[in-house]
Amino acid sequence: MNRTPGPLEQSDAEAEAVAYTLRDIKPEDIDLEWIQQMVNRLFNELEKQLKSVEKFAASAKPPETAKFFKNAQTINTMQTILARLFNLKTQVDGALAIKTARKPKDTREKIAKQLIGELERSRKTGVSGKAE
Repeated sequence: MNRTPGPLEQSDAEAEAVAYTLRDIKPEDIDLEWIQQMVNRLFNELEKQLKSVEKFAASAKPPETAKFFKNAQTINTMQTILARLFNLKTQVDGALAIKTARKPKDTREKIAKQLIGELERSRKTGVSGKAE
């Protein structure tokens, strides 16, 4: 059973709608504690998945080497996602610890650029982490 989701499919109209919505985000609209909780949940879920893959790899028999290599690819993808997640967590923790004196407009523009960049990167690479 394949539990890996396929690449993110999004029409141009949907992408434009997301970009339009991001233009209206204000710094006070972003709940940093909620983001931190979600990042922690993602860390916990990735740890569970990694333990599951490691458990399977430890019990793998020679005929299951194809599955083992597929799991190695999954681990590689999970490491990439974990690195991005750690970077996000670092940013969120920094934002919670230090509230800078930036203008709201500058903050909105920066957040919008980051979110649009992530959206475009995820559209290009999909969940598997490979370029299409």
